Amino acid sequence: MNDVQRNESIAVKILAIIGFSATILFFAWLLVVVVKGTPDTFSSLATIVGEKEAFQEELAQGRQATRKLAFESDKSVVNTREPFSLTWNTVDEDGNFVFEYTCDPENKASVLVGDATEIPTRLACGEQLPLSPLTTNLTIGIVSENARFTDVPMRLRFVDTDNNPLYDAKLNMTVINTNIGNLQETVAGEATTTESVPEENTDEETPTVVETEPEVVVAPVPVQWIYPTSNPAGYVDLRITVQSAQNNTVVIDVTNIGTKTSENWSFIVNIPERTVYNSPAELPLKPKEHAVFTIPDVDYSHGLVATVTTSNDSNLTNNSVLR
Repeated sequence: MNDVQRNESIAVKILAIIGFSATILFFAWLLVVVVKGTPDTFSSLATIVGEKEAFQEELAQGRQATRKLAFESDKSVVNTREPFSLTWNTVDEDGNFVFEYTCDPENKASVLVGDATEIPTRLACGEQLPLSPLTTNLTIGIVSENARFTDVPMRLRFVDTDNNPLYDAKLNMTVINTNIGNLQETVAGEATTTESVPEENTDEETPTVVETEPEVVVAPVPVQWIYPTSNPAGYVDLRITVQSAQNNTVVIDVTNIGTKTSENWSFIVNIPERTVYNSPAELPLKPKEHAVFTIPDVDYSHGLVATVTTSNDSNLTNNSVLR
């Protein structure tokens, strides 16, 4: 019995040693697995925290990247005072849009806000124009009178209820003033007279010699009178412009630049808060004919809009002018 008990005791000890060793190996393997997985876990947590902090910092500083704001125009080049449209998409956030523009100090331009159905409002350079979050378009005209070509950078932002910028988009518009740069005229064929005055000689009198170039005789050019004629198969295109605005007097010009005689037409001149002139029905204009109207006592300091209407106009883009 002693031998049997001794063998059993040895077997139990061996099994205990094997079990203890297996337990140690299991915990060692588990520790290795945990150590390997810990860096990825902490790295993921650090990445999430870092992205959140970066987003909050960008939001606070107004540098969040534009993701959903598409700021566009139907034109890239316009004439001075020519109306054009700006469009953009809505933003699914709480807040509102803000429009503004910058200008060159030497070639300062100004923006008139409003279309043919509205009274234009002058927006100063650098001034911000708040817009509803549901607004997706704006009609403006740019006044540039100091340079033939002027680039006007425009900016549209969406700000939250605390006035923190969320989205930002920029657009550049080139404005042309055709009245600048082509005003020089060359006068040729004029006869000139030159006189040569001799130096003074105290010893001997020298007669004064006067040289005169021969007179240039210019043959008269016959005048050819051109009478406007209407093409029945042509088109009507009435254009309205503001020729001048000085001393509270406005001069309006309406011209038929088409090839067909217009129907009866009329025009209206508006300034903020009131209509200053509403013309009666005017006689039809033949091709190239135009009518000029002088309207006194007009306070146009805050802008004006003039619009011409007729029943058979083929082009409505030049039927309104902002000033």
